[in-house]
Order: sequence, then structure tokens, then C-alpha cells
Amino acid sequence: MATNALSARSEPWIRRWLFGAGRLAAGLALVGLGIGLAVALATFDPADPSWNHARPAGASVRNAAGPFGATIADLLLQTLGLAAWLLPLVAFARGVRLALDRPLAWPWLPPLALPIALLASCAALADRPLPDPADWPFRVGLGGFVGDYLLNHLRSWLAARPYAWLTGLLAL
Repeated sequence: MATNALSARSEPWIRRWLFGAGRLAAGLALVGLGIGLAVALATFDPADPSWNHARPAGASVRNAAGPFGATIADLLLQTLGLAAWLLPLVAFARGVRLALDRPLAWPWLPPLALPIALLASCAALADRPLPDPADWPFRVGLGGFVGDYLLNHLRSWLAARPYAWLTGLLAL
């Protein structure tokens, strides 16, 4: 009888400890992913090997995240442009909240809002709110090819001013 009472009292503690450790591990993994993506994006070099650019034999990779980071950074920057910086920001912020066990009031909202924010950011950046930097290595604009696609297809439906306001507000 005493064994049953002991196991009944200790089970919630064990369950809380296991789930707490899982949340902490998942949060730290997301923080690491966010930092890794930020390092890969920050140290992007167009001369690094990727799916578009072959590396000569014996050439070193300049990206601090290695060849995988160079490929991911190239893919993200060509696809999403500067909006790709939302991914490490969101991963880091969500990881910190998860590791500190700070639940969200509406946990369904961030996974729903992230794709909308990414698409709207790409579209807003493609509308050229900033001049393209002289060292921008891609044919596409600052919104990546997703932003250029959205600009070309949505702009025909909307006038210039509502397009810029709508995509900017959705991005925020």
C-alpha cells in the first residue's frame, strides 16, 4: 500500500520533470537553430559552393557555418531575400520562450502567422522600399524570387500605393 501511495505522489513530479526537460531541450535546439541560421546568413559569400555555384577542388568555404550553411544561406537569400532573416529571429525568440517555459496565450498563432509574414515581407521588399545594395549578388530583388513573383502577380490587381501599404502591414 505504501508503494502505491509513493508512486502516486511521485508520478506528477516525474511527469513534470520529463516534460520540462523536453521543453528545455526543444527550446535550446530552437535557439541553436536560430543562431546557426543567423551565422550562415551573416557570413554568406556568393563565391561559396551552393547549388548554383560549383566549388573548385581544394577551395575553402568562407561561410562560418560550413558548406551546409553556405548552401542554406544561398537558398534562403535567393528564395526569400532579406525576409529570410525572419527565420532565425523567430526560431531564437520561440526557443527562448520554450526554454524559459513561458507559454503563449494562443500557441496556434505563430505557426499561422509566420508564412503570412514571410510572404508579405518578400512582397514588400520586392517593391523596392530600399535601394538594392551595390553588392547584392542575385538577379532577383531584395525580396527574393518569391517577392518578385508576388510583385508581378499581385501588382496587376492592386494599385501601387495600396500594394505597398498592404504588404507592409501584413509583414508587420
